[in-house]
Amino acid sequence: SQKLHVAGNILATGTVTTPKVIFSAAGWSMEQVGSELQLKHNNVLKMRFTSIGSVVAVEEITAFG
Repeated sequence: SQKLHVAGNILATGTVTTPKVIFSAAGWSMEQVGSELQLKHNNVLKMRFTSIGSVVAVEEITAFG
């Protein structure tokens, strides 16, 4: 696998495609699948965000505020 190390800023013009973001040290990834944004832990779906604004979790969501 190749890695890109950047010192400074990146300016991108046109279309930038990033189908999946992986946070490998913690086992988390975020990926667009169809019209959803899916959040996975160790490649197991934990939460998804739909294009109509729904947040769907496999377990409970706790919020304070």
